[in-house]
Amino acid sequence: YTGSQAVIFMISPFSSESLQYVRSKFEEVPLEVSILLVLNFRDQSKGDSLGSDPSSVDQSSSTESQVQTVSMADVRGLSEEIQTRRDRIRDDACLEGLREGPETHRDVHAFEVSLLNCFGLSTLYLYLELPFLRLKQQTLRLQLLQTREDMESCHCRV
Repeated sequence: YTGSQAVIFMISPFSSESLQYVRSKFEEVPLEVSILLVLNFRDQSKGDSLGSDPSSVDQSSSTESQVQTVSMADVRGLSEEIQTRRDRIRDDACLEGLREGPETHRDVHAFEVSLLNCFGLSTLYLYLELPFLRLKQQTLRLQLLQTREDMESCHCRV
């Protein structure tokens, strides 16, 4: 995860193992890296309720005949669980003096997508701005600190 700003976990609504995989791997993601949980196949898990033409979907698709075992409520619940655990770790590190202060932003998000009809693509694009803006904020804070130090140094010499 070196140099990463975000990690995206794709979850299949037809496989509880994909949800368990996320549950087993999220602790490996550093606290500075945002996490996105994406529930895929929204078009198929909702019974083609997005207006897609059922005749245009390959009827031999293995996911079409599968039963949904993971719901968006399950994914949101896991998202909340991950966020709570990450916040607790940050708070503990802050109390131990290992961090300057608790992070106040939400860094675990979840939403549904359909790669078949591009549902959720605009949300994904919007989400991808968050880690970039967070990095930009961090860079500006460091620049501000450096500017303050330069001003203090200049004041001392004047």
